[in-house]
Amino acid sequence: MVRPNTGPLWYVYTVASKGVILTTQSNRRNVMVEVGQSAPDFTLKSHQGTEVSLSQFKGDKVVVLSWHVLSFTGG
Repeated sequence: MVRPNTGPLWYVYTVASKGVILTTQSNRRNVMVEVGQSAPDFTLKSHQGTEVSLSQFKGDKVVVLSWHVLSFTGG
């Protein structure tokens, strides 16, 4: 039996491109992006402490990983 999540939603985002690694947490719900649709722009702090926006990588190959902390745990 899967119980509904009653606590805050936490997502972890990691973006990697050209040696820059960005990671952050968010408790806001995101809009679903359809296959083939561009990802919405967002800004994160890099591992070097500078702010980097997804739009800065337009035209480059970018990997965006996003997951919910309690995914597949039943909790």
